[in-house]
Amino acid sequence: MKSLNDREIKQFFRQFSQSYDLIPYRVQNERPDTDLPDCHQCGHPALNRLCTAFINAYDKVAWGEGYSEQELGKTEKIGGWVPLATSDGPIAVNGALLALSVLNAHAHYPTHRHGPREMYVTVSGGFWFERIGKERVWVRPGEVVFTEPNELHALHNGNAATLMIACWVGGSYEKSEIVA
Repeated sequence: MKSLNDREIKQFFRQFSQSYDLIPYRVQNERPDTDLPDCHQCGHPALNRLCTAFINAYDKVAWGEGYSEQELGKTEKIGGWVPLATSDGPIAVNGALLALSVLNAHAHYPTHRHGPREMYVTVSGGFWFERIGKERVWVRPGEVVFTEPNELHALHNGNAATLMIACWVGGSYEKSEIVA
């Protein structure tokens, strides 16, 4: 578990910021069935402002949804994500992704892996982050966890929706491989 002041996190964002380019933005999907996060759980004024801004823009932004019900093998909606910086925009980057993600209350994001290195920054709510075969930790607002390329991991949400910042370095959006 790391804090936002950690040297590794600063290095991660430095690497991310070197990926900027200008590419026109393309709207993806309508808002999926997601829960609203509780901004009073943020624990930090900057995170509270980010959460409140997200709530205010909730129905006005382009949404992505990672998996269909058929791919998940269940009807549970795990949440959705709003792209901030991808190869398609709105801020165009090559080889990286930055998104605000909502994980619904009680949702289970299945065990999966992907090529890019990933970082989650929890804004509100909280979730169990599991590195398969290694550790399982509860991640609170303001806390940060990393996954390495192709590292198996899963997320298990608590009783409230979780708002997080998801950031990939070393590749743009790709559908993660779900591992049963």
